[in-house]
Amino acid sequence: MKRILAKLLQLSIGGLIGFASVWPIAHAIKANQHTNPIIYFGLIMGGYILAFVLAVAWHELGHVLAGLRAGFRFAFMLFWPVQIRRKGERSLSIRPMFKSGLGLGGIAGMAPIPGLDLRKAYLTMLWGGPLASLLWGAVAISIAFLAGLTSSIPGSCFWLMGIISLFIFVISIIPRSVAGYLTDGAAINLLSRGKPEQVEIYVAALELSSEVATGKRPSECNPLPLNILLRAEPDDQMFARGRYFGFLAAADSGDLEKARSYMTELMSGLDKTPILVRASYQVMDAWLHAREGKTEEARQLLKISQGGLVEKCDQVMVEAVILAAEGKHDEASVLAKTVPELIAGSMIPDSHAFTRFQVEGLIH
Repeated sequence: MKRILAKLLQLSIGGLIGFASVWPIAHAIKANQHTNPIIYFGLIMGGYILAFVLAVAWHELGHVLAGLRAGFRFAFMLFWPVQIRRKGERSLSIRPMFKSGLGLGGIAGMAPIPGLDLRKAYLTMLWGGPLASLLWGAVAISIAFLAGLTSSIPGSCFWLMGIISLFIFVISIIPRSVAGYLTDGAAINLLSRGKPEQVEIYVAALELSSEVATGKRPSECNPLPLNILLRAEPDDQMFARGRYFGFLAAADSGDLEKARSYMTELMSGLDKTPILVRASYQVMDAWLHAREGKTEEARQLLKISQGGLVEKCDQVMVEAVILAAEGKHDEASVLAKTVPELIAGSMIPDSHAFTRFQVEGLIH
């Protein structure tokens, strides 16, 4: 009964927000003699979609700006249907992305640098999105009233953007999980009021990310954060992250048996992990299959490891490892020589120490 009531409440709130956002622009279009039903409907829906996309983009930009101020390095920003990724040290890659697992939502990725108070810095970055939405919502609605809410199309468009921004503020600040990620509110609540052991696990993941992002090989990272991260239970958002870091550390040190143990746990819960990172996990599973001599399985995994945030340098590295496992050492060497340039053009070049080490052993 509680679930039914909660669903009815969500539908009611959604309906009210929909009416409050669309009614002014519909009224303004009608008042301006756009009476053709097709044009009338098209302008309303087009305005609504554009306003929503811009509001999500502004929210994610808030995270990025707050993160940069807190000492993070920009990695990527996604908002339907656009993907903006860091490309090397001084450029960006902008391309369409229609399938992210986030629906019409968005996400921003930042890499922490050493020496930060990670808990405080991450809280700063988390608050950046909701506060940006709240600020723009208030500004846009104020502009709408000044421009004339019901008689001006520009005024009603600002009203629409304002309402949607306030809606995004509300839904982002509510603690819950969406598409395998914690909402801003859930992450803020965890870091601010969570149990000490939960906070410790979350911060440990940030510490490992920081070390890897500075060019350390996984096997050389401080083992303490990894041991803490590995305490995460299967229903914890950090469980997959812990197994992935565990796999990287074991694989980098040459312990394939231990690496397989971590990878088996990771892949068994793949359907629960965010769509954006699944391909990255599959690429590394392909690498492990190749190192185990199972080249057919490796090629099948590599073939399906497309999309999301997977990096081209990792895919090419794994292809070279498969070729070497098949005895095609000259071909593997030629392909491996292309990887350093791909690493240089990746989101965070320094974070690919594992990939760089793998191809160094193939080049002759």
